[in-house]
Amino acid sequence: MSHHFAQGTKLERASMHLFSKLFASCTTLLVFGIMTVGWNLYELSKLIANKGVLFLFFPYAIGFSLLADWLASRAGFGRIFLLFLFYIAGGYLPFIVIAIWNGSFFFSIIYVFFAGTIGMLCAIAHLGMSNWVMRLKLFGIAAAICLAVLTTVLLLGDFSIKQGVVENYTDTSYNVKFDYFYGEHKVPVDLQEGTIMHYEIFWEETNHGGYGHYMLDPKGHKIGRMASPSSEMLSFEVSESGRYYFVITGEEFAGKIGVEWRIEAATE
Repeated sequence: MSHHFAQGTKLERASMHLFSKLFASCTTLLVFGIMTVGWNLYELSKLIANKGVLFLFFPYAIGFSLLADWLASRAGFGRIFLLFLFYIAGGYLPFIVIAIWNGSFFFSIIYVFFAGTIGMLCAIAHLGMSNWVMRLKLFGIAAAICLAVLTTVLLLGDFSIKQGVVENYTDTSYNVKFDYFYGEHKVPVDLQEGTIMHYEIFWEETNHGGYGHYMLDPKGHKIGRMASPSSEMLSFEVSESGRYYFVITGEEFAGKIGVEWRIEAATE
């Protein structure tokens, strides 16, 4: 009986430990994001979706913190001191690795100081929140799940702001007017392998908002493009049949955007 009870208690503590790490990672990521880009949900979503940011705040932060906790727990004395030391080192470590990889001595010192200090503060916050939520037990688990859901919504959601949208779509062109546009706007086009897409984008702004564009292939990867030698159009060779996207980006943009394209067979 006591053996089963001990196993259950050990499993509960391990589960609570993992949920506390999840809570800490979600919280530090959200606080870091809000301090970096403010309450702009579109920019916050873009930051959270960055693969490097996701790696640092989840696989790396959770994995390193579990290792640090385990190493500190094996210490005969000075456990708290060692725990802080491990977490401080963990905050700096990724940026030291990046700096060494970059190879520039001056850049490395400045980069490690600023980025590593931010990483260290996030690591200490991660430690504090993890220990705090461990005391909340079931409430801590519920909080971790809620924060994980919120982070997932921000990660996968589209928080672009589009007002006064008027669109006109033909087989070889697309035109749209925005009274206000902040975010991304996708324009689909179906392409066949072995063809060349030539296209040109026109902007007619009525304010001083920012704008830009890029192309996505059917797998969601950005496409490199080159200028056509005979015109101002951009072009790329279609390597895979499927639905491609013109992705128009705007930052407090108002005005008209037009896309014209021409598709031709690739020459041997």
